Amino acid sequence: MNVLLEVEDLAYTYPDGTEALRGVTFSVAEGERVALLGPNGAGKTTLLLALIGIVRAQRGEVRVGGVSLSPETYPEVRRRIGIVFQDPDDQLFMPTVWRDVAFGPANLGLPDEEVEARTREALAAVDMDEQAGRAPHHLSGGEARRAAIATVLSMRPDVIVLDEPTSNLDPVGRRELARLLTTVGTTQIVVTHDLPFALQLCPRSIVLNAGRVAADGPTPRLLSDTDLMAANRLELPYGFDPGTIAGR
Repeated sequence: MNVLLEVEDLAYTYPDGTEALRGVTFSVAEGERVALLGPNGAGKTTLLLALIGIVRAQRGEVRVGGVSLSPETYPEVRRRIGIVFQDPDDQLFMPTVWRDVAFGPANLGLPDEEVEARTREALAAVDMDEQAGRAPHHLSGGEARRAAIATVLSMRPDVIVLDEPTSNLDPVGRRELARLLTTVGTTQIVVTHDLPFALQLCPRSIVLNAGRVAADGPTPRLLSDTDLMAANRLELPYGFDPGTIAGR
């Protein structure tokens, strides 16, 4: 598989002296779904923001499709990496779902026909065609999450990064989201504390702790490693056995 995203020796220290990233290195191939796991304070959010230059790393490099992240390439890299934030309200602010999903392509200056085509395509991909005319604040939690994903899909990114996508979802919404994400062909990085969801969705996981990559490998193997789990403050729900997931 072709390597799509490369992160090499990424380091960032906050002004108060907190070392959030300490030489993070990994790569993601085209079409992969990779979970990013780790305890609170591990550096996951800082890494997410560093991928698109909102946080400017003091050392290291990010490359997407061979394009190196720099102030000159921010627009290109941010087009290639789409981030779905934890709270859908951060992405849904227009009067209707349709206008939210169309907002990004319209701002690219695309012709009206192209904006409409991308909007229809993105809404269909998340099963939100019939909700296009609704106000975002009238959506359920699961619907709002899908609409937020559609706003990213309409930009046709190479990589989608989802920050805690199961937050505030009920079991049905969580199951529907997992089904949706498995049908979206785009390369995905899923930042999550929901370990069963990571196991269900992502064949591979990266464990981040104290700003470093603590482990990188098949999700079932990592979640079955009790010493690794304990050392990185990761814990499965009581009685949950990673080996019980069908197909694993």
